[in-house]
Amino acid sequence: GLVSDLIRKPASEMLQLQDLVAGYTRNSAYQLRLDDKAGTLQKGKSADFMILDRNLLHTPALEVSKVTPKTVIFEGRVVSGHF
Repeated sequence: GLVSDLIRKPASEMLQLQDLVAGYTRNSAYQLRLDDKAGTLQKGKSADFMILDRNLLHTPALEVSKVTPKTVIFEGRVVSGHF
């Protein structure tokens, strides 16, 4: 999972958080051949994203699993939380 990939030892096996996020977003869309519709926030693509309760990139590796979504947007509409 995301957390184990961040804290795995030795350091040569550790992945950067930015690479993990890309793997769950744009790279996944590419593998599913959906990169023309999803995976990044661009005009013409499905607006599917989350607003988190804190900045994921400034969260210590052992705390990443505690980050929670405040708002979930699916196809441009709020489906959970508020915007």
